[in-house]
Amino acid sequence: MRDAVALEFDLPTASAANGTIMFETLLCELTGAEDATVVNNNAAAVLIVLNTLANGREAVVSRGELIEIGGAFRMPDIMARAGAKLVEIGTTNRTHAKDYRAALGSGDRAGPQGHTSNYRIRLHGRG
Repeated sequence: MRDAVALEFDLPTASAANGTIMFETLLCELTGAEDATVVNNNAAAVLIVLNTLANGREAVVSRGELIEIGGAFRMPDIMARAGAKLVEIGTTNRTHAKDYRAALGSGDRAGPQGHTSNYRIRLHGRG
């Protein structure tokens, strides 16, 4: 996995292909999982995970992690599409462990996290 991989096309024949089958099979072999799903971006992965684990449930997210990923996918929108109910905690610049403890107290909530490798903060025009 050091180089780019063509998942959607069979390059030698220039035809459509389902290259994910090879990766799904290998992933199952490596992990012992019954099945696997391979996606090509973080937004898709977040949507699938939240839909599976938090559909109809509350998901606790620090306000500083309500990010936009993949160019135009905003975390609150992805969560809503997945059926998760957003519970915001902390502030945009600081969230403490006690904020998570208080919000996760019932134990029936998910806690997805955004990481700075997935986004960066930019200031846009002043006006």
